[in-house]
Amino acid sequence: GGAAGYRARLRAGAWGAGHCCGSRAGGCGRKATVRGQPVTCHLLQGGEQVTGLACQRTLIMLELVDIHVKYSYKSVLNGISLAFQEGKIYSLLGENGAGKSTAARVICGSVKPTSGTVRIDGRDVAFASPRDALRWGICCVQQRPALAPGVSVQENLKLGQGKFDGERAAALLGQWLAGRKSSTLVKELSQEDRFFVSLVNALLKNPRVLILDEPPYIPPEKLRALTKDGMIIILITHHLRESLQESDQIILLQNGLVLEEK
Repeated sequence: GGAAGYRARLRAGAWGAGHCCGSRAGGCGRKATVRGQPVTCHLLQGGEQVTGLACQRTLIMLELVDIHVKYSYKSVLNGISLAFQEGKIYSLLGENGAGKSTAARVICGSVKPTSGTVRIDGRDVAFASPRDALRWGICCVQQRPALAPGVSVQENLKLGQGKFDGERAAALLGQWLAGRKSSTLVKELSQEDRFFVSLVNALLKNPRVLILDEPPYIPPEKLRALTKDGMIIILITHHLRESLQESDQIILLQNGLVLEEK
């Protein structure tokens, strides 16, 4: 049971060689840039992260480098380092208190790390708020979204948007909330449906990184379709079976540390 059980089941699976770009030691030798910025590829070699030349097949868009989050009464993250490639699906897996939700909040700007660095496209960034993170294309859909219950689904979708694209909103609602009218009041929806209203709201913002906090079950093919243009999806979950079905990489956290990456 617990993290040891997660770890044993992860190791029992059939996994690749462990290099993030599939190349041998030293990298593939290709150089790459994203929006004029050099991109770093971290090759996992013998369990250690080694900085190598960027591979065009595996562009690292988002990195956490030695992130610590400490409060007066406890340390929540204790120096985690992670790299996220464009067009991939990741699961942050762990028991309650492992640090997965705090890691997500660092990425989406709602928690400021005590120390460490967040990098996007190779540039160090610091978020003062989720609005700052959104400017860099990062959106988070919370397990219990903060929607306005007394107004319609459509009115909620307009919140936080610039120019509202009603046609696209209708298409996304048809995909994620089939059978629900945009005129339905949010207070009449189930918790699962409210999650999908928030997901549609996030997708209307065209995110580069989409964080889903304890989402209801989503068919893997629907998640995969979202990544076809390079979007990174990060799932915060404690469900190993669904993670195995949906993810390109599973990151197991325990006591604020990365215990395993597969």
